[in-house]
Amino acid sequence: MDCLRCFSVVLGIVAACSPSPKSSVGSHPGPAHENDSEPAVAPRAEDAAAQPTPSAAVTPFAEATAVVASAPTRAELKTFAHASNAFAFDLYEKVRSTSGNLAFSPASITLALGMTWAGARGDTASEIQHVLHIAAASASYHEAAGRILAAWNDPEKKSYQLAVVNRLFGDAHFAFEPPFLKQMSEQYGAPLEKVDFRGAPSAQRARINAWVKGQTGGRIDELLPDESIDDLTRMVLVDAVYFRGQWKSAFPEYRTRPARFHLAGGKTKQVSMMARTLTAGTAIVGGVKVLELPYRGDDLAMVIALPARANGLPALEQRLSPQLFTRWVRGLQPRKVDVSLPRFTIRHARLDLTAILKAMGIKTAFSDAADFTAMADPPAASDRLQLSSVFHEAFVKVDEQGTEAAAATAVQMRALGAMPEHNLVFKADHPFLFAIRDRRSGTILFLGRVTDPA
Repeated sequence: MDCLRCFSVVLGIVAACSPSPKSSVGSHPGPAHENDSEPAVAPRAEDAAAQPTPSAAVTPFAEATAVVASAPTRAELKTFAHASNAFAFDLYEKVRSTSGNLAFSPASITLALGMTWAGARGDTASEIQHVLHIAAASASYHEAAGRILAAWNDPEKKSYQLAVVNRLFGDAHFAFEPPFLKQMSEQYGAPLEKVDFRGAPSAQRARINAWVKGQTGGRIDELLPDESIDDLTRMVLVDAVYFRGQWKSAFPEYRTRPARFHLAGGKTKQVSMMARTLTAGTAIVGGVKVLELPYRGDDLAMVIALPARANGLPALEQRLSPQLFTRWVRGLQPRKVDVSLPRFTIRHARLDLTAILKAMGIKTAFSDAADFTAMADPPAASDRLQLSSVFHEAFVKVDEQGTEAAAATAVQMRALGAMPEHNLVFKADHPFLFAIRDRRSGTILFLGRVTDPA
């Protein structure tokens, strides 16, 4: 693989009318170390086979362009990142009990729920706002989000691609509030595409899944599962985040060697361990080694947190918080480091977030008391909207040249119907945490853990 690609998709708002609704479920290697004299390893056929076709590339806001007056201010960047990251670690706490590797896109979920919040009122809006840690008034939050999206989609950047593409799939026979549609188009770049949910729900599910697949280079090919869309569906909101770039300092492929990785439970397995010596931001905080590997352009980076003990990840996860993550980032200092990092791929990291979001505090939105009248205000009470379910799926792949990642979420709505002088050794031969973050705003785009490199 000759580049890094990150994709994130949020499928949002589905609504339906029913008196008693049911919830649905080119290579650029870095400089070689002076001892890098080992023979080259053979190219991997699976890497070429996994390459997305050129037609899968995302054009930022191809369907609609967000209208923003200016670049986001430092205060807007900080406020947005603070809220999104706080939600990220709240969510991580709820999903960390799942077994094995884990990956999700908190920024993508935040944006989808933020757009959902724009259509909510009363307790419905207050609960979403509280769970998302939004302190600003709604108007200023959405304006800031629009500016940040426009900055992420800056067409002038040349060293990497970062794009956010949004779309609303709405039932052609259902009336949505014009101010809501205008706000989605202008601030989130999300145009409305009219579809026939009532007459052909299965076909529309396939249509939306195909759109998601195209925006994620084929990595997320069936976000909406069978029967998740039916004739009660009224809208699906989609937010797709796409990142493509390369490590600033690539790992020489000829230094990749088989090595032992300590799995949870005391077992070990052979993995392909990448290696190189480079100057990078490092820190040791509370016995945890932290490494930041930037991507070309320096705007985005992967942060890796490695517990001191091979079985130390669960204890680290228990105390994971925005404050701890901030300490890691603020403690980073550039120094020479000998890095060993396994290639890894996390496929089909699927989460049904419906019950999780309810447990986090978004309750009214899923009930008959939901108030989404800012999104649609039909005259019949049975046609009022409510959330139905929320799906998320992620894909992350790391190798010598960079990272490929994808994520998708479906939010469905229904109507009432310290440092020594010598090189630091950073050997990730046991479970660790990782985050892909926007260094300008501090927003975490992807968050997860590796317990079993594959």
